Amino acid sequence: LIGSFDWNNVGRVFDAVKPHWQSGNCWLDMFGASVVNNTVATGRENSFDDKTYWGDDFYGIYGHTDALPKHKWDLYALLRDKSDGAAAGPARQIYTVGTRFATTEKMAPWDYWLEIAGQFGHIQGSGEKLFGETTDAWNDHRAYAGTLGVGYTCTHDWKPRLAIEYVYASGDDDPADGENETFDNLYPTNHKFYGFMDEFAWKNVHNPHLLFSVLPHKQVKIQLDENFFWLAEDRDAWYRAGQAAVRRDDTGAAGSFIGSEIDLTVSYIPHKRMKLLAGYSHFFTGVFVEDTGASSDADFAYAQMTVEL
Repeated sequence: LIGSFDWNNVGRVFDAVKPHWQSGNCWLDMFGASVVNNTVATGRENSFDDKTYWGDDFYGIYGHTDALPKHKWDLYALLRDKSDGAAAGPARQIYTVGTRFATTEKMAPWDYWLEIAGQFGHIQGSGEKLFGETTDAWNDHRAYAGTLGVGYTCTHDWKPRLAIEYVYASGDDDPADGENETFDNLYPTNHKFYGFMDEFAWKNVHNPHLLFSVLPHKQVKIQLDENFFWLAEDRDAWYRAGQAAVRRDDTGAAGSFIGSEIDLTVSYIPHKRMKLLAGYSHFFTGVFVEDTGASSDADFAYAQMTVEL
């Protein structure tokens, strides 16, 4: 839900204030933040901190505890207050309440995790006129999302690990009913969660995910991921990593299976301040893509080097 989007050419930056409280193995963060505008993202000169064009504020409370044996538990409440719809999607006022429960390393060789989030509020649309900052009409927003996964790491020297995960985010079953049910992915770094080709976001999706990895050397990791993607609601859109809608069939007749993606990555750390990464991905199109336009499979190959100064 919250990330720097560091796979992009220009990462996401917040201006923020964050008090922090800690006692023993529990801590609590409270924050107020505003997304920093830049002309690279908007194409609009002299728009830095221009609230008439870019009003996107973010507030939250995030708590964490390790008090449970071999487990960690997070609770959070967030508010996105975007008062202007001229850039980066419609104006909205959305509350997100969620929890994440996961194992620590002490649970090895098993690990598992669960996260659930619900949303309510309003988003720019065709309904009533709300909020003094805009004259646009608004729709009620009600949405939810979750992820559940389990993994097992063998004691072999190569530490082979197998994991399975299921990801879900609600979609809008009727675009004309005055209610928005598409989960708002907020400010994510989606690249590392839903396939490395950046074709999906945590919005209107069913996503089973399989993962297998080995460490043939302490500095080398090989990982294979397989993701399958269905629309949660056939009449809602397919959303890419940046949350933009790619395609939509308002009738729902094109079905829900978008396709599957396989990712192979190899990482090598030759020095504590350097990391090399290479990968290859292939996307297999499904019936939804075939029935709504161009439908060729896609390939993606890359190599990168990260250096910490």
